[in-house]
Amino acid sequence: MDRVEFDKSAHCLPEYRHELWNGFLFMTFDPDMAPLSPTTRVDSIEIEAHMLVDYERAAAADLEKMQQAQQDLVQTVFDEDGEMNRRTFLGLQSSAAAGGRMSHQELNIWQLQNWLLDLLDLEAV
Repeated sequence: MDRVEFDKSAHCLPEYRHELWNGFLFMTFDPDMAPLSPTTRVDSIEIEAHMLVDYERAAAADLEKMQQAQQDLVQTVFDEDGEMNRRTFLGLQSSAAAGGRMSHQELNIWQLQNWLLDLLDLEAV
């Protein structure tokens, strides 16, 4: 069989612009697009609650009080949910927590997350 001259540099997979941010991989086909990832690390979140009320309630004098009560409720639920997630994570890290078999989907997510952590030179928390 005859040997064919082949220039590998002229035939390769295309390269696309990509960025890693907080364990997320961002990719675009547009090389001139603004940065894909946010420029700062997310350390907090702002919650904005919206209420739908009928016309009579909207005209009531206690509308601001109702809005504040709704905002307080949303913030309380968010704080409690975050704390329970934190405690669950800590419990799963304890030596008493028996590791179970991962589903095929969990294993893929775990592998992807660890690959991204390796790329970012970070350790799992």
